[in-house]
Amino acid sequence: MSRIRLTALVTAACLVSAGLVAGTATISAGSSDVERSASHKSKKKGKSKNKGKRGRSAIATLDPLGAGSTAKGLGYVKQKRKKATLSIALLGLAPGSTHALHIHKGSCAKQGAIAASFPDVTADASGSVLAKLTAAAKKNIARKRYYVQAHTAASPSFGVPIACGNLRKA
Repeated sequence: MSRIRLTALVTAACLVSAGLVAGTATISAGSSDVERSASHKSKKKGKSKNKGKRGRSAIATLDPLGAGSTAKGLGYVKQKRKKATLSIALLGLAPGSTHALHIHKGSCAKQGAIAASFPDVTADASGSVLAKLTAAAKKNIARKRYYVQAHTAASPSFGVPIACGNLRKA
């Protein structure tokens, strides 16, 4: 499944679950996609000339964190070299509220240090955020053992974490 299609599906699923768009969201990979991917991989033998240029990607489902939090959403992280891009959809925020977003080392259960700090986001009148943000990342953060976290306040104070999601391979 292409990265563009996956990003579109993540956004559509968030919009449907928020009730902003009527209908249902179904995410599936057709057998032709799987077969095409498998045949492409089997043809490549030896070293690839494009190593490191395609980048890595991961996805996280953000769940409410802490008493009284209603924030939830989806995040898609794409990393090329030392640049990380976070496509995020958040729901259940206070209208007009501003929030810091980070990727941390560790997991939601065992939280660690900030690995990438993204620009702050502001919720619209319905308490939702749809954004595509970039940040510098020294290490490969688009993988397991990292998580996406949204905070109650803007940078630099951050406030209390209100939503968290462990990254997994996209």
